[in-house]
Amino acid sequence: MATPSPASAGSGQDSPVGPAVTRWVAVAVATVWRDPGRPRPVDLPALAAPAGLREWLSALDVEARKDLVGRIETQVLLGQPVTVLEERDGWARVAVPEQAEPGAPGGYPGWIPGWQLTADPAWAAVARRAGLAGAPAPEEAGEGLTTATVTALTTWLYHRPHPQARWLEVSFGTCLPVLSYGDGGSGSLAAVLDGSPAAGGGEAAGGAEGEWLPVAVPTPNPAPGHRAALTPDAGGGGPARAATAGPAPGDPARHRHASGPIELPAAEDGPLAAGPPTVAWVRRAAVRLDPPRRVPPAGQASPAKVPGTALLETARRFLGLPYLWGGTSGFGVDCSGFVYLVHRFHGLLIPRDAAPQRDHGDGRPVARDRLQPGDLVFFAHDGGKGSVHHVGMYAGDGRMIHAPSSGRVVEEIPLDTPPYGEKYAGARRYHAG
Repeated sequence: MATPSPASAGSGQDSPVGPAVTRWVAVAVATVWRDPGRPRPVDLPALAAPAGLREWLSALDVEARKDLVGRIETQVLLGQPVTVLEERDGWARVAVPEQAEPGAPGGYPGWIPGWQLTADPAWAAVARRAGLAGAPAPEEAGEGLTTATVTALTTWLYHRPHPQARWLEVSFGTCLPVLSYGDGGSGSLAAVLDGSPAAGGGEAAGGAEGEWLPVAVPTPNPAPGHRAALTPDAGGGGPARAATAGPAPGDPARHRHASGPIELPAAEDGPLAAGPPTVAWVRRAAVRLDPPRRVPPAGQASPAKVPGTALLETARRFLGLPYLWGGTSGFGVDCSGFVYLVHRFHGLLIPRDAAPQRDHGDGRPVARDRLQPGDLVFFAHDGGKGSVHHVGMYAGDGRMIHAPSSGRVVEEIPLDTPPYGEKYAGARRYHAG
């Protein structure tokens, strides 16, 4: 993605919240907007809690997707920390620590609906134990928690370990703390908060090799089981504002805009539950178990050593996924969000956007005749001499895999395919080779 300009605070109406505070994304994917006035009526499902991602994306035709340029900055996954810098009309101006952006030392900036975040202390304690809030000091972290990282493009979380108990569809790369499994048949959040060394060991329903794992899930700020009600200003030019609490569970939430109400149906598998569970279940086959994460601050080098072939193998899982401007999830990606997400999955934090990925990351420049699978290849205006506007991943044999543009899907093509051949602007290697 070639972002037109970094997100800004907007007008003088902004009000700081005091010292910056950490909160966590409590919806499957939180979209980060340029400012609170950018969402359109068609975007309201993406602003809800829980976010109606499938509903939103299915309503976007090609022109509506192209119109996201200048509206969306990036996206953040369930459980990821953000730094809240200020709040306005129910929205939070945030920085995303895991997404580096030149000129923004705290991470990628933008606005997220405040009702899609949580400051719940129980979740904060679990997240820190798993390393999801950076690298806590050992005396604060206690016994670290294993994390379950989603390996499918999307997968479901469940209320209980049963295939009929679907609750929330989450993205590739989502990392959630694994809880212990006790005789009571549910994950033990209390054991984690008490610092039990047995918690987080990855023990699954049915034994260590069982089909299900209990994971901790953050709860969004709105009343449990309610989609946040939004009311954009008359004329559609102002920010979407938080209204009163949503309807009772099972009823569709109503969102109003200048031309009348928009009804958001309940989740795909039935009515919304009475409240998002603190403990959910995930299929063991859909995740990778990792030790507690230690995330370096934005802009610092990532220590992981990963072969380029591993990056390429992961990237090929996305073939056929639709392009989405600002997308960094298994529901849709843009060009730089695609390669960012693949690298993050392997523990490599690279800058979020294409130009910084070439010019500001800790990767090594690579000559064209030395390209290896997994290298990032860049393209620029003015015959490759101007500003960088696109990035792909070298796939070997003179080919690349990339997310091209709105209306298209992730594809693998010859590197010289027009118009890319004449716009080639260098390569960068973040993997171990």
